[in-house]
Amino acid sequence: MLDCLSLSRCGEPDLPGFTERYRSFIERHDDGFELYDLIAERLPGERSEFALTYQAPSVNSLAILAGTRDFFSRFLAMTTHSDQVRRYVGQTATLLSRLMGAATRYHQGDLTVSVDNLRRDLHLAQGREAQGMRLLKKEIGRTQVCDTSQRRRATATTDVR
Repeated sequence: MLDCLSLSRCGEPDLPGFTERYRSFIERHDDGFELYDLIAERLPGERSEFALTYQAPSVNSLAILAGTRDFFSRFLAMTTHSDQVRRYVGQTATLLSRLMGAATRYHQGDLTVSVDNLRRDLHLAQGREAQGMRLLKKEIGRTQVCDTSQRRRATATTDVR
C-alpha cells in the first residue's frame, strides 16, 4: 500500500485562535499520568502474553508517549515558552525514547534490562510529566505563546511542497 499526501496553503493561520485553544487546553489539562503505573504493572506479563514486541500494549504505549512528547518538544521550540520549559520537555521526551528502547529490549528477552529499573524509570517519567505540566501551567498565563517572528519561523519550517 502506498499513500500520498499533498498539502497546500489555503490562507494565513489563525494564530490568535490557535493560541487561545492552546492556552485553554493547558489550563484545563488534568492528568495524573496513571498510564505509567499501568505500564509498570502490565509490562512483565506482556513479555509472555504477546510473542511479538509490536503487539505488546505497554511497548506501544511507550512508543506513542515518546513520539508525542518529541513532537510537542518540537512545537515548543516554535513558541515563546522559556528555555527552561523547552529544555525540560525535551529532556522528558529523550527519557521516554530511552525508556521505550529499554522496554522493547526487555520484552524481547534481554536479560540486562531489569523490570525494577524499568519501573523506577517509569515512575521518574510520570513525575517529570506532572512537573512539566506544572511548569507549562505556571508559564501559560505569562507568555504570548506565538508572535509574528515565531510565525514566520514556523511557516518557513512547515511549508510542504
